[in-house]
Amino acid sequence: MAPGLLQAIDPRVKLLTFLGWLLFTTWVHRFDILVGLYSFTLALAMFSRIPLTRFILRTWLFIPLFTGIMVLPTLCNFVTPGEPIWMLAQFAHPVRIGPWVLPDVIAVTRQGLMVASGLVMRVATAVSWVTLLTLTTPGDRLLHTLQVLRVPQTFLMVLGLMHRYLHRLVREAEELHLAMQSRIMCTPMVRTGQRLVATRVGVLLRKSLGLSQEVYQAMCARGYTGEVRLLHTPSVTGTDYAWLVGSFILLGAVMWLSQR
Repeated sequence: MAPGLLQAIDPRVKLLTFLGWLLFTTWVHRFDILVGLYSFTLALAMFSRIPLTRFILRTWLFIPLFTGIMVLPTLCNFVTPGEPIWMLAQFAHPVRIGPWVLPDVIAVTRQGLMVASGLVMRVATAVSWVTLLTLTTPGDRLLHTLQVLRVPQTFLMVLGLMHRYLHRLVREAEELHLAMQSRIMCTPMVRTGQRLVATRVGVLLRKSLGLSQEVYQAMCARGYTGEVRLLHTPSVTGTDYAWLVGSFILLGAVMWLSQR
């Protein structure tokens, strides 16, 4: 992980400040404030030496685009009445869809555009805060930091092991599938294919159980007592206090500005 602004901040301090910004993002309704918050996340990504292309793709690839598709109906006047700015369709007589009656003219309204764009920008900004946290914090330290929120250690241990060994199980599944395909001369019947899939699922389950037992025995042989520990215990420094105070001062200023 490359050194940068957020990489130098203690993960616990970073988690608390990001939670504050995330809660404020879900609370604010002004579009200009949301745009400013999103621009702030881009600036933090630049100072943290995160490639902007990678950051923007991870932010906009899934959740905001999916949210944009979900809010498309709110653009139209049959969901959000208001001032029409773009006519989409016009009917000679009312159209009934079940219990709903569509208006004679279907158009995109200014109010609907504001509601949809605000929701998409809010989701994009919230995802940006989470992405910044995950890209600037190693996985083991991030899981250890969740203890600040009183997350049970057993859950953190299971989550850490799942994150570490999930790729191995996926590779095992690919090898099982490749081995099965290399021994089949033609396309099997439907029932035969179902039996083959069930057999591979059973073999993968047996392999995962065996792997979990081996990992647990190896952990116990190395002194595992049920507590999550790090090789390097993080400590709060003056830079962390400066980041904490500066973040909450800036957050208070933005909250005051959003009320004007």
